[in-house]
Amino acid sequence: MAELSNRILEALSTSDAATLRPHLRSLQLPQKKILYETGEPIALVYFPTGAVISLVINLSSGISVEAAMVGRDGVLGASAALAGKKSLNRAIVQLAGSCLVCDIGNVASTALQSANMISTLIRHEQAMFTQAQQSAACMSSHTVEARLCRWLLRARDLSGSDMLDFTKSSWPKCSARSGRP
Repeated sequence: MAELSNRILEALSTSDAATLRPHLRSLQLPQKKILYETGEPIALVYFPTGAVISLVINLSSGISVEAAMVGRDGVLGASAALAGKKSLNRAIVQLAGSCLVCDIGNVASTALQSANMISTLIRHEQAMFTQAQQSAACMSSHTVEARLCRWLLRARDLSGSDMLDFTKSSWPKCSARSGRP
């Protein structure tokens, strides 16, 4: 059974958590639900507690590439609370599950009152950027099998469960010619 916690929320100071807690609501995210589209305004911030969300870049060729995954160790949309109010990519639920959600305005007002929260959110964004760089490096240097193993292990870590209820159509697509997702 997945642990119903989120490491970003756990990293907040007691006062920041107390300020944010009344604004959080629990939500079940269904598989394949699109949370954000590229360029659209962001209204909600998601703190997954069991769900796994993919950040996907759509290329002009029509191919989609997963740049990063967010789960119980992260937050989706927090950067919009700090600055840019639009999504830089598509966010789609890869693994159905629970999350806590908050209106972006409540996250922004809490963060503006707390240097600690701003620091936590900036460090998370840096970790997401590092994850995207690691994904790019893996895509160019590892076999399809190795990349799938990494993807499945990451999904397991993010969900906090050994049971991964994926459908075949939710797995990353691989090109037969290049062997790349």
